[in-house]
Amino acid sequence: MMDQEHQKIADVSADEVELGNVEDNLVPTKNDDGKWRDLPFAIAYYISIAFSFIFGIYLITQIKNSDDENGNLSFKFNFVQIFVGVMTGIAFTFIWLAIIVKFAGCIIKASLILTPSLLVIAAIVSLLTSPLVGIILLIMAALLAWYAYSVWNRIPFAVACLHIVIAVFKSFYSPLLINVFMGMVSIVLLIIDMLVFVGVANGISSSGAQIFVFFLLFFLIYWHNIVSINVAHVTACGVMGTWFYTDLVDGVTRNSFKRAVTTSFGTICFGSLIEAVIRALSAIVRYLQNNNRDNAVVYALLCVLRCILDCIGDIVEYINSYAFVFVALYGDGYLQSAKKCFNMFKSRGIEALINDDLTTIPLWLGAVFNLCIVILVCIAIDGLNGNVLIAVLFGIVIYLCCVYTLISYIKTLFVCWMNDPDTFSKHRPQEFNEIVQAANRFGYNTTWCQPQNDEENNMKNEQRFNANV
Repeated sequence: MMDQEHQKIADVSADEVELGNVEDNLVPTKNDDGKWRDLPFAIAYYISIAFSFIFGIYLITQIKNSDDENGNLSFKFNFVQIFVGVMTGIAFTFIWLAIIVKFAGCIIKASLILTPSLLVIAAIVSLLTSPLVGIILLIMAALLAWYAYSVWNRIPFAVACLHIVIAVFKSFYSPLLINVFMGMVSIVLLIIDMLVFVGVANGISSSGAQIFVFFLLFFLIYWHNIVSINVAHVTACGVMGTWFYTDLVDGVTRNSFKRAVTTSFGTICFGSLIEAVIRALSAIVRYLQNNNRDNAVVYALLCVLRCILDCIGDIVEYINSYAFVFVALYGDGYLQSAKKCFNMFKSRGIEALINDDLTTIPLWLGAVFNLCIVILVCIAIDGLNGNVLIAVLFGIVIYLCCVYTLISYIKTLFVCWMNDPDTFSKHRPQEFNEIVQAANRFGYNTTWCQPQNDEENNMKNEQRFNANV
């Protein structure tokens, strides 16, 4: 059930969230008081960054220049080939978004049909050479066919979400730049962390100490990378939340990013730390696997343990992706946001999971097309060489930055609809009606999200979170 503080947010009308009533142009929340949430975790993160930079810079100064010619990967730089390849990737990105607007439903349906069909073909071929592999492929095809049948009538809802977020993206595309910037930050931190990893690893001889130190180093690598990703995610969610609550246009991305790296930064570090610990444990298990290939029993046990840790890590990552939406919208600390996220999942979790899967199908399919088109264009200009790799990296990074921004928008839209339908219906009636109509097409019970009058306000929370699908 939604907490009382969210009830206050739900009762805010569009007229009450004008520019003059929103401090610093941020999403209106009860926690916009300028205080840093989960501050100790932000301090710990800054200390870890300082350690990596100081030690990493020291190691860089110790690296001696050499004329090592082994493994020379030099190639003739071709600016035209790279420029045309990158521009092709950028052009395709926006063309593909336009295609999604028109044909999202067809793309999703085609993917749901073709995937099990291709698996069946592969299974038939495999049965001739390896019956076991063929049987496994047939089972996978059957499961995917069942999944496609089960979610088929939910496609209109996913399409409606895509239409809305792409329309918002046209007006608020700046989070794309934040994604690019944080990606660059992540790369710099990764280089520094890897230098530290190599430098420390080469100085340790004890196997027991080595494993412990490796865990700490893996943890730093994952933590720094995950925090960078989540800062961009929270920024995009804040922008989408501002669109949801207000009519603001100027300074929206700047203020959302400001809150992500200040008052909400400790919260981001807290949630990212939990995932980083699990990912670091999985990396250590993978390291131990490589050292125990001769012992079948130990290797099998480590394989099972690694699978469990990877699954837990994926679950934590998924929960965090929604918990950080609550952070962006309401400015809560991590534990409070995770609790509200869990309450939402108890009643609408399967809907969120299915919607995430369906809405990302055309987005990830576009990544494959983008990759192929950029490679073909670059090869047509000057053949296959190192310039192709550079163009592909830049082209795919720009596309993925768009994708991650849209995914953040989709998650925020879903949370806003589930958590605050009254404001949604009042402030964005056209988009609200589009989502509700799409939901009704597959028999979804939308009575909980219909606009309420004053006499019914006391019952809206129970209707919202206890209605049966």
